[in-house]
Amino acid sequence: MCCLRRRCDDLTLFGPARIHRRTVVSSLLQYDAGTFPIRSTAMASEPIGRLDHIGIAVHSIDAARPFFEDVLGARFRSAGEDRSGEFRVGLFDLHNLCIELLEPINPDGFLAKYLDRRGEGIHHLTLQTPDLEEKVVRLEEQGVRVVDKHLSDPGFLDAFISPKSAHGILFQLGQTPGPLNNTPYWETEES
Repeated sequence: MCCLRRRCDDLTLFGPARIHRRTVVSSLLQYDAGTFPIRSTAMASEPIGRLDHIGIAVHSIDAARPFFEDVLGARFRSAGEDRSGEFRVGLFDLHNLCIELLEPINPDGFLAKYLDRRGEGIHHLTLQTPDLEEKVVRLEEQGVRVVDKHLSDPGFLDAFISPKSAHGILFQLGQTPGPLNNTPYWETEES
């Protein structure tokens, strides 16, 4: 318990979330791997993909820029409206890791609601994922909840693993080049 308590005392929380240390400790102590809803206990034969970018929800890209540029040293690449018209995206390059800042445009959209409920912070992690359709089928067969699947446009293939299946994390799986237009890793490793 001493080691666990020390780890909880050192936890840094992102955004305005306030979690009491006792809640974290009791949650960790009560966790029972047998109750998690995933049906398969077999390990994946290979990783599902590689980290491509981190999506961070912010109220204002302009207000957040100084931290990412001046403190972290990330290089601003571009900003623009998402094709849905729901939010703006600001792209930053931190040694080939893309940090994607997401700013709501639509005050009634999903991102504005997300910020109202949870405040600024990590929204999603994106994994470059080869053979996405096949991986989505395999995930669903294992009982993983996959949502917002966009698998019909070869120029933009993605799907999301619901936080309900992924310990509270929203994972985006993308087969097409990510925001920095880096060649997918499986294509560079083959050559």
